[in-house]
Amino acid sequence: MDDAEHNQTPNDVDVEVTDIPLQRNDESGNGVQPHSPFALRYTRRQPTLQLTVTISIVVLTLLVFLGSSASVRNIVTLGIFGPTSTPTQSLPRGADLFYISTVPAWGYVAIDGRSLARLPIAPTDAPLRLARGRHHIVWHAEPFQARSCFVSVPIRPDSDTCLVNTTTRLEEGIDVWVIRFFMSLDTLPTNERMALISRAQAALNSLQATEMVQPGEQYVDVRSQSHIVTATQPLKATLHFDLDTNPNSNKSCVSLRISESCLLQGQDCRSFCDTEQGIQAFAEGDISEQQWDVLAVIGITWDYTTLDGKVVAKNQPDTGVGDTSEEYIVEFQIHWSKQGWQVMLAPGGSASPFAGDPACASAVDDIALNGFYGQTGGDVEEAVSWSFVANSNKAEGCLAVGTPGSDPLITPSPPRLPAAYLMHRFGVVLTANDAAEHYFGSGVSRANAYEQKIAKQLATLIHT
Repeated sequence: MDDAEHNQTPNDVDVEVTDIPLQRNDESGNGVQPHSPFALRYTRRQPTLQLTVTISIVVLTLLVFLGSSASVRNIVTLGIFGPTSTPTQSLPRGADLFYISTVPAWGYVAIDGRSLARLPIAPTDAPLRLARGRHHIVWHAEPFQARSCFVSVPIRPDSDTCLVNTTTRLEEGIDVWVIRFFMSLDTLPTNERMALISRAQAALNSLQATEMVQPGEQYVDVRSQSHIVTATQPLKATLHFDLDTNPNSNKSCVSLRISESCLLQGQDCRSFCDTEQGIQAFAEGDISEQQWDVLAVIGITWDYTTLDGKVVAKNQPDTGVGDTSEEYIVEFQIHWSKQGWQVMLAPGGSASPFAGDPACASAVDDIALNGFYGQTGGDVEEAVSWSFVANSNKAEGCLAVGTPGSDPLITPSPPRLPAAYLMHRFGVVLTANDAAEHYFGSGVSRANAYEQKIAKQLATLIHT
């Protein structure tokens, strides 16, 4: 066999290591050259063993000479054996704990296909503990369409779809996530949505009222340059409260003072938005599961006609100040059962930006939210806090009672200043007593005797 043929390794030949003895004599006495104990000879097996041994020798050599270098050792080990597994990091305290808040409170919640018997209420009940990973949460409350979302443990803001933007703190000092669900008119089937809107408007219609405008009294008519005109004859004034559920309306909600689109916490109140007060009331057991407290948007307008029915002015705003197209916020208490919807206005004798008597909604904006009426005038200026009241006949007007408060840093304390009466009638602000005339008389019309009499009657209601 020639050298070329001898050096060729067939495909079916393996490599194995054998022990070769030292030099010995053959039978003829001739010496035989010994082979190295590390010499290789080929057998007819698979060829991969030779490659494996070669690589092993190279790796061992590298480890011997470079083993003292941790960085090099890590690189070599990573290249041969692959990356080492990283232990799962432990979750921060509370990262897997959740409360679920639903408004309205009825219906049921399912997590990963399993319905909960009841939702834990913070902070009385222990929160839900969810396993690490992604979870599907569904809330169904008749007659609304079901709402669903995904949440992960730990929270993944980039991919989670649940509204998890609030936390609550337990007595142990652990912060717990709160998942919020809310409904609106938009999540109702068409027939249910129209039925609810009709019931809400009916509740507002119960407030409609009429009142006589006496000759010499002022009322708002935006067609005039000053927006305020004086009646020259007796007029019949009719007050209307109209629900606005038009999502494309460009009118602003002055009582929110946060957005011209009437948004509250991401909800458009023209489609009904929930109230934090309602959530808290349910958590404390103050309202039933079947009650839904919502904020809604209304417009307030006046129609003026002569005593024989001739229209003098129609759809006039309840304010002559600033943007007269502004709308207002009212609060409804809504109940639903198989028999249908029940809607009533939230009770309250004094108006606020989010609740109270709708007849005082524009008065709140024109007076309490107007910096001009924030302090008394004169030698000693004091901050004024306002309360509002209207009678059962909403068209009579709304009385604003301003109570000056002494600055506690002033010593000795000055004499307590008398309360101011401002009458908000037919959209016009009037000073209705001497104190109001003294504090705000500049630029504000004075109420006549008839209007002052109404103011005094309303003042008796604000303390009862």
